[in-house]
Amino acid sequence: MRSAKGFASLVAPARALAMAVIVSTNVLLLVPSDVMGITLTPGAPVRLAVALVHSGSGWGMHFTWEAPRLSGTSPIIRYECSASSPSQGTIGTVVTPTDRHCDFYNTVKLGEQATLSVKAVNIAGAGTPSTTTFAMPNVPGAAKYLIASAEAVVSGKLKIVISWQAAVADPGNPVTGYIVQVTGPNSYDTLVGLPGLSQSVSGLEIGSDYKVTVWAQSQLGPGAGAVMTYTTPVRPDPPVGISAAVTTTSAGASVKLAWQAPADGGRAPITGYVASVPTLGKSCNTTGSASGSCVIGGFTPGRTYEVDVVATNMVGSSNPATLSFTVPVTAQPATAAPASTSAAPASPSAAPASPSAAPASPSDGPVAVESASPYASAAELVSAAPSASPSSAPSPSPAPTGGAGDVGPLIAVVSIVAAAAGGLAVLGVLLVVRWWRRRARAS
Repeated sequence: MRSAKGFASLVAPARALAMAVIVSTNVLLLVPSDVMGITLTPGAPVRLAVALVHSGSGWGMHFTWEAPRLSGTSPIIRYECSASSPSQGTIGTVVTPTDRHCDFYNTVKLGEQATLSVKAVNIAGAGTPSTTTFAMPNVPGAAKYLIASAEAVVSGKLKIVISWQAAVADPGNPVTGYIVQVTGPNSYDTLVGLPGLSQSVSGLEIGSDYKVTVWAQSQLGPGAGAVMTYTTPVRPDPPVGISAAVTTTSAGASVKLAWQAPADGGRAPITGYVASVPTLGKSCNTTGSASGSCVIGGFTPGRTYEVDVVATNMVGSSNPATLSFTVPVTAQPATAAPASTSAAPASPSAAPASPSAAPASPSDGPVAVESASPYASAAELVSAAPSASPSSAPSPSPAPTGGAGDVGPLIAVVSIVAAAAGGLAVLGVLLVVRWWRRRARAS
């Protein structure tokens, strides 16, 4: 009975001692080591940051931080920081506790990623390091699709336009503009601000070679240059394949001239063609670079002509391409000549009816010549006949009006016959007169 009471009396003090140990341990954990007089190293620096910086020595990294929350049992006497990269390895430095920053220049190449580390040090030693990374930005890439094209000729000098597409840039180092440089017989360079992606350049020599370079500019400097060689344009070659198609009419001849584009346009677009005939003082023209044709009129059949055709671009006109051709003579349909006003009229001797149209009756007796005849004898008949002029035709006598005594047409016939045949024909004429009178009496 007594032994049981003695055991219970021992348990209570042991329990109290255990509780005291637990409470003491918790209190020690809550009290800082420097209060307790225990030597400990600093904690890790906090709020690390890295920025891109530039100085006279080039581009670098500005590495900053804040002091650790637990400094250990003694003050921080320094910070040790370092930077490492694939190309440069690890580079370290030491700074005072009040600076709390490190600068690294030319220790990391542009475009590389660096690892930065810092740790605090006190008399107990170095504390836990804090680490961060920083991607070093790069310069922009090269401009894309660089093109140079001729724009105009001003006072014998060429003006060109240089254009390109934007370069690809690092997000941490954007493009701020473009540097354009042209070098050759004469040089030119300028800075093109954003958002420009083209630049005009004047004063270049005709038919010369130039080097054109464009760089994308940034705060880290220019990127890789986009380079091209540009040869300024010249006059085009002459047109080829000239032909002439002649059309002849009663009003004259016209020619359709046709040609093909030259093989070499002089490195500039053909703007048009001019065809001319120097001997006629005439020309025609077309616009555009394709093959063309035009028509010139006023040619004379049977003559030979030369035509010149030139091609033109912004620099000037080509040498002429010359074609010689002869305009053919086309036969014209024959036309009747107009009647001459001096031609002699038809002879009145055709007017009397043929004696066979009304033959004399067999019962008719001999025809007596009446004294009423205007002509008593053949001599008088001959003397009454007008003399025929070899240079002028005799005027025709009035047509007979009918009746036995109307012998005017007959006298005209006699006059013409007498003048043509002479006196030998008078006898025959008298016989005709007798027949005429006989017929008149019978009617």
